[in-house]
Amino acid sequence: MKYLVFSDSHGTTDDMLRIMQTQPHDAVIHLGDINADVYKLRRMCFQETICAVIGNNDWFCDDIPKQIILPCRGKKIFLCHGHIYRVKVGTDLLAAEAKKNECDAALFGHTHSPCIKMEQNLLLLNPGSITYSGTYALLEINGAGIQAAIYDKRSGEQIL
Repeated sequence: MKYLVFSDSHGTTDDMLRIMQTQPHDAVIHLGDINADVYKLRRMCFQETICAVIGNNDWFCDDIPKQIILPCRGKKIFLCHGHIYRVKVGTDLLAAEAKKNECDAALFGHTHSPCIKMEQNLLLLNPGSITYSGTYALLEINGAGIQAAIYDKRSGEQIL
């Protein structure tokens, strides 16, 4: 299963639409800020599966949860924006919540800075901001486990 992972689009959908049309994937994850973009993507790409959580700049999104535990091929993926877990000062709270829920990975946004790291057998992935850092992630879950990579939206090249 391949997921395109976006965060912090802040009102810009053109890059996400272009990437969705060119990068092979099975589903899309949006990690918050701004979910009006998610509604637009869902209208324009109604055939796509788009999983989303709200961010600190998302209001009036009663149908979008704050966090999700996504089961996939025997793995559990924790999705959140990250502001609730104060990810701008560190990932300890986020990692603890994901581990408490027996997750294998935690995906978050909020910082606008891309990162991939392992902490206590937990993959932590932040795709960065599709708008500000110009990055997105590809998460693949298969029999070999979980692999993640971060790409530059301009060049399409893997940067992490």
